[in-house]
Amino acid sequence: MQTVRLDAAKALKFLIQNGIKMIEKLIQKSKNIAAAGRSDIEPAWIAQAQRRLGFTLPASYKQMLLRYASVSAAGTELKTIAPPEFVDDADADICYTYEINLKNGLFAADELVFLQLEDEEYYFKISPANGMASERTDDAPCEYKVYVRDYAQSEDRLFADDFYGFLEKF
Repeated sequence: MQTVRLDAAKALKFLIQNGIKMIEKLIQKSKNIAAAGRSDIEPAWIAQAQRRLGFTLPASYKQMLLRYASVSAAGTELKTIAPPEFVDDADADICYTYEINLKNGLFAADELVFLQLEDEEYYFKISPANGMASERTDDAPCEYKVYVRDYAQSEDRLFADDFYGFLEKF
């Protein structure tokens, strides 16, 4: 049993390291996405955010949060996780945005906005099989499809199969 746990831990560490490398490469290749600085987000903040949301954040998004201080697309910063003392009123905090969107009826409970542009908003469509924290009993990484709400076209449409695809296509 101990060997299986060690092998799983090694596999997870390998996936995380390769995921970060993939994110770095996709951002470097992109003309519309920029990243700066070293993140000061602590893993405990991510765990707290996931409890607050009630579901797991995509593994690739967590990797981005842990790697960079800021990431912007088309000049607008992607949502982040604010330090615990600022989570209740930080516009840049992904949980704060989620709660405001729910309160105002702008997005459904299974839609997590991570980028707000003037005419578009990009969000993860949380699938119950992958992400509900109450249903997950493991630490396996999960990913969600990325949708765009296009206000000019008055439609929501699939943009990418996951956050890596978002970085590649944006």
